[in-house]
Amino acid sequence: MRKFPNKLSLATFVDFQLLVVRVASWLLPLRELLEGNSESNGFPPVVTGIMVGFSRLRGSRSARSLVAANDGLTIYSGLQKIEIAWDDVLGVETWRRMNRVDHVAIHYRLAGERAIATCWDQNGREDLAAFVKACGAAVSAFGPRTTIELAGLGDRGVWLPLLRRFAVDVAVPLGLAAVAGLARRELPVALIVSSVSMFMACGQYRWRTARFASKDGLWWRVTDEGLKRIQTIPPSLRLWVDALASAAYRAQG
Repeated sequence: MRKFPNKLSLATFVDFQLLVVRVASWLLPLRELLEGNSESNGFPPVVTGIMVGFSRLRGSRSARSLVAANDGLTIYSGLQKIEIAWDDVLGVETWRRMNRVDHVAIHYRLAGERAIATCWDQNGREDLAAFVKACGAAVSAFGPRTTIELAGLGDRGVWLPLLRRFAVDVAVPLGLAAVAGLARRELPVALIVSSVSMFMACGQYRWRTARFASKDGLWWRVTDEGLKRIQTIPPSLRLWVDALASAAYRAQG
């Protein structure tokens, strides 16, 4: 069994920081309106939206931990626990950002819909490599895995969580403003802040599902016109492709 991540100190701090920023995005525009500032000035809401969007890009995650076991992948997100069969794990992306923070995105299928679970850890490269290797071995246990699917914004499992968050970020400040009798003036501000934040969050996803297939020892991109040879494996897929290759090599040996 492999788990990622195995440290929670920094992640817990960042989760709290993200919560503070989000609550501030609900309250600051309302404060401006209570002080009599005009809602026609769009600059402060845009800046607030950028602040929230940047914080989401820098530290947001949908899972607190990921556990790879023989019987499947378990995703822990708050109090929620999602168990995914290995046949429904479609692909794994990894990348490193500033301050040696290693990210992983698990693309999976749940109830017939493609979705993504993201997690990160600081200084967790070795743990991440071991976790991805364990996932590669598990999905290849009954035969080589020759396909990769990466979910995009066109998938319901991706756009629906974004839409739900957008709805909450509009409804909460609007409800607070209604108590103060400022709902009509707060609505455009809340829409601007939430729209800018969501637009920035969308930037971390691809627009459409990406598919890859292995043939004759090479990886090809699956397009509407057929298979298209890729000269270089995308950096985010290198650990996953290596894990699949290693599992296939061990099976042949």
